[in-house]
Amino acid sequence: SAGVVRILRPDGETAGTGFLVSEDVVVTCAHVVAAACRASDSEVTVVFHHTTSSLDAHVDLKYLEGAKDDDIALLTIATP
Repeated sequence: SAGVVRILRPDGETAGTGFLVSEDVVVTCAHVVAAACRASDSEVTVVFHHTTSSLDAHVDLKYLEGAKDDDIALLTIATP
């Protein structure tokens, strides 16, 4: 459970789940990112399952191209 994160919508509710694939990279679904992105930027908030601490993460926009077919998104945690 140490590598599981909740990805929050701007209203604080859960948009979906993501999984750490390295120290500061989370993989999730593009449709989760679409629900979670703040209107004016490409940042989302993630909450770690095992600690309940929240951090901001940057959406890697280059991986969202073609997301309709693959439904994959990568996030980089601002402060690992």
